[in-house]
Amino acid sequence: MKNLFSLYVPLSLILILLVSLPLRRATPTFRQTCATPASVEEACKSAADKHSAVSLQHCISALGSDPRSHSADLHGLAAVAVKLAIDHATSTESKIDDLIDLEPTPSVKERLSSCLEVYSDAVDSLRNALDNLNARLYDKATNLLTSSLTAAESCEKVLEGAKGLSSVVADDRDYGKLASIALGITASVE
Repeated sequence: MKNLFSLYVPLSLILILLVSLPLRRATPTFRQTCATPASVEEACKSAADKHSAVSLQHCISALGSDPRSHSADLHGLAAVAVKLAIDHATSTESKIDDLIDLEPTPSVKERLSSCLEVYSDAVDSLRNALDNLNARLYDKATNLLTSSLTAAESCEKVLEGAKGLSSVVADDRDYGKLASIALGITASVE
């Protein structure tokens, strides 16, 4: 009888341990996923950690100003960030198009036309990125967002030294910041 009891105690302890292990793994830990409600601050911190071009304060300000972000999960915040980048790129594209019409100097007009082409490609990449994000194809969305960042860099180089285009350069830099935020948050989505 003693042998049976001595076997029963260790077996019951093993059984309790085996039953409790899956429970420990199922216990929620703080790890941001698509379904977890996300705060703008947490998402921006994660984006800033993943992408050095993301300014934490600019990210919080940009996303925090959009009412769509207040109840969004991380996936939703990534979509909001991409939409903000699309809006800004489209606005910059329109401004460049208007400046081309007003610009009398052929060499400056040519520079602006180069920027317009780059922004047109960026807007296409951003829209494709949003489509992939909505389809939850995060790697493809991330790749497209990475390629959209070249617009800011390319346009700034093309406009370097051109007089009277400081507003385009400022818009270009703002676009680069928004595209970086979109990339950083999208790269944070699991």
